[in-house]
Amino acid sequence: MSGTVGGHGFVPAGATLKVTRDGTGLPDATVRADGSFAIADTRQDEGGYSYEVSCAGDATHRPATTSLKVRVSRIGTTVPYPELSLAAPHKVAFTGTVMTDLSRGPLDQGAPRSG
Repeated sequence: MSGTVGGHGFVPAGATLKVTRDGTGLPDATVRADGSFAIADTRQDEGGYSYEVSCAGDATHRPATTSLKVRVSRIGTTVPYPELSLAAPHKVAFTGTVMTDLSRGPLDQGAPRSG
């Protein structure tokens, strides 16, 4: 996830942002020179997660807090028209392209897909 901190004029570059997921602390994020920040959090379980980001403020900025609810779900995948590439005792190998539901296209080999 990413976001931007700012207002009219001065951006608090270098400020530390406290981040929580469902009330549990995550690693802090730092505001970049352009006011942007990023948060990385990988969830394996399906469900809804509430994230909160807060800035303590400084001499020119008031404290601020915002939150976002994120829904994580698994996307169905298929291997349409697989080709048999190996058949030996106790071994069978197929080749093909893993496709996702929702028309998201093929997955690159070894690349996780977020969305």
